[in-house]
Amino acid sequence: MAWTERQRELREAGIPLRSDASLAAGALSGAAAGISVGAFAGPSGAMIGAFIGGAVGVVAGRAIEVHTAQEDAVQEHLDLQIGIIGGDLGAADIPPSTPGHPALKLDDET
Repeated sequence: MAWTERQRELREAGIPLRSDASLAAGALSGAAAGISVGAFAGPSGAMIGAFIGGAVGVVAGRAIEVHTAQEDAVQEHLDLQIGIIGGDLGAADIPPSTPGHPALKLDDET
C-alpha cells in the first residue's frame, strides 16, 4: 500500500496526520543525544551530532505517532464492534426479563 493511500485512510478515519508537539519532542531529544555523543569529537562533532540526532529524533517521533494513531484506530473499531462506544456492550435486542418468567426458573423449581 502506498503511503499516500495510507494517509488518505488515516485522514478519512479522523486520525491527525501530524502533531507538532511529538515532532518537536523527537527533534529535541534526538538533538540532545546527538550533542552529547558528538561532544566526544569536539565542537564540530557536537554540531553534526545535533543535526543528525535531530533528524533521527523527528523520524522516530513520527513513527511513534503513526503507530499510536493506528493502534487507536484499531481500538476504536473494536470498541464499536463490541458496543463500548455504542452503549450496548454487545447485548442482543432481547427484552428485559420479568420476575417469575418461565425462562428464569431453575430445573429443581416447579
